[in-house]
Amino acid sequence: MKKVLFIICATMLAFAAEAKNDEMSIEYDQIPAKAQSFVSEYFPNVAVKKATQKFDDGIAEYTVYLKNKAVVKFDMVGGWNEVEVSKKSVIPTGFLPKKVSETLNANFDNKSICKMSNDGYVYVIKYSDGFEAKINANGVIF
Repeated sequence: MKKVLFIICATMLAFAAEAKNDEMSIEYDQIPAKAQSFVSEYFPNVAVKKATQKFDDGIAEYTVYLKNKAVVKFDMVGGWNEVEVSKKSVIPTGFLPKKVSETLNANFDNKSICKMSNDGYVYVIKYSDGFEAKINANGVIF
């Protein structure tokens, strides 16, 4: 009985330790090539500080931390999920769909973007003044 209890406790501790450390540092060249291309194209003169990988329900997610304090999160194939920059930096927007970009330029051109995220359907744009816009891929604000 003591052995069974010991095995159960050891297993629970192992799972707790794994859950606590689910994000691990990796080499930058271990992230998908598509993600590396994104960083090279949209942050060409910024060095990579570190890259991490974590698994959410068995699906890999990658995060790249840049020296200018920008953080870019990618899905398992290297598509961007989130881009965040410090309030002093300018966030690139060339990777947004054309209609989303046109809507931003027409409605919020004078605002400074500090964070963008997308789930494949909705683009959430956060501005440094706290304002937030939600836009679908067709450029419709809601």
